[in-house]
Amino acid sequence: MFFFILSLALLMASFFYLAILQRPGMFPSKKIIKQRMLILGAASIAFLLIGLLIQLVI
Repeated sequence: MFFFILSLALLMASFFYLAILQRPGMFPSKKIIKQRMLILGAASIAFLLIGLLIQLVI
């Protein structure tokens, strides 16, 4: 259950950076925001897969 909650939190953070990306005049450059979104999205998928594997084993 922990991995699903962590995955959801990382996904929400990724969408938060997507909202920041849409605003004009943001401080971190678009390149940095896109990198953060990619890392958060990949981590979210990884934790979701880990959680699914643990659920299948148990």
